[in-house]
Amino acid sequence: MISKFINFFIPRQRQENAEEHRQYKLVTYFVIVTFLFDLNYISLSSTIGFEMGMRIMAITAGAHLLQAFAIRLDWPLWLVSNLYVLFGVFGVVGCTYYSGGFYSPVIVWLASSPIVALLMAGKRSGFVWMFINAAMVVVFALMAKNGYEFPVDYDAEWSNFFIANTFFGLVIIIFVVALVFENGKNTALRKLAQKNILLAEEKKKTALYALSQEIHDNVGQTLFLAKLNLSTFDLVPDDERERVKNSMELLSQAIDKLRDISSTLNEENITNFSLLNSLKVDMETISGIGALKTKLEVQGEVQKLNSKTEFVLYRIAQEVINNVIKHSQAAHLHVKLIFSSNLLTMYFKDDGVGMNSEQLLKDGQGMRNMRERTASIQGEINFSSSENCGVEVTVKAPFYS
Repeated sequence: MISKFINFFIPRQRQENAEEHRQYKLVTYFVIVTFLFDLNYISLSSTIGFEMGMRIMAITAGAHLLQAFAIRLDWPLWLVSNLYVLFGVFGVVGCTYYSGGFYSPVIVWLASSPIVALLMAGKRSGFVWMFINAAMVVVFALMAKNGYEFPVDYDAEWSNFFIANTFFGLVIIIFVVALVFENGKNTALRKLAQKNILLAEEKKKTALYALSQEIHDNVGQTLFLAKLNLSTFDLVPDDERERVKNSMELLSQAIDKLRDISSTLNEENITNFSLLNSLKVDMETISGIGALKTKLEVQGEVQKLNSKTEFVLYRIAQEVINNVIKHSQAAHLHVKLIFSSNLLTMYFKDDGVGMNSEQLLKDGQGMRNMRERTASIQGEINFSSSENCGVEVTVKAPFYS
């Protein structure tokens, strides 16, 4: 419900790219949450008789609400972010002035806007607002030092309540900022883990291709030239001619074998493939960079399947793991290999956001790939999930496939 509400303000074209969508959601969340804070401080100002505070926060709340619709109208995000901070600073400075100036509890809120600007609009905006807000504090301090009497336009009997409410709100906003930062960090780590897995796979493919090309282009060519050179030996004694012929046949066989090795290098690599060892490496890599906490469990006596079957199972496992990293927002991933007399079962369980029944039935490209690969080894695959309960994937493969 909340996600649909937030997405209402985000232009549809900004929702197509995951990273851009995340940035727009971040700004929209801040705008809406701040608007609610503004309403709270309008209510607080009314309670403590702070008439000027009510007027200032009403203007600020209206400006913040309009910014949500500015996002919907696809205004540049940097502009919306800086306007958001500007109106926030206006509200804080105005309320600070009319509630005691340098001695007002509201002045501490000037510490929050540079942090928010940094998250929403980037480093440059963060530094700019840091200097502006620091200058505001210095101005209030100098005015107080020179004996300027700031108006205190609220009922002094509510002073403690005013201070408590102000600091309570500041604690909440700092926590929200820290939570946003933590979520952003975890998202970046998940993407890094996914890229590392894909990069390792690509490097392996590149190395194998380079090796096969080296065999084909250099070693094969050298042997071919040696054979060609022997074929020019017409003036050899009869007793040596048979040995030359045999040498040429051996070179022909060597050339054919090298061509076979070059063309089937990937297949030969698969022959030595180990599903268990490869999963161990991937799980350790993911845990090592902090993207997910992983657990790999093995039940039963480990048995060697057909190498191609193990390789297909590994490709399915990679697809599942990549989906967990990319989409689930999970903190933990449990992988279990269960060996029985004639069947290997791979079980995956995460603690992420899960999928609803509509998403399970949608059967996107990733799911289709996994189903097709499972079918190619005469296996079966099942998905089980509900919202906020993670996803369970079970893959069963017979040893004879």
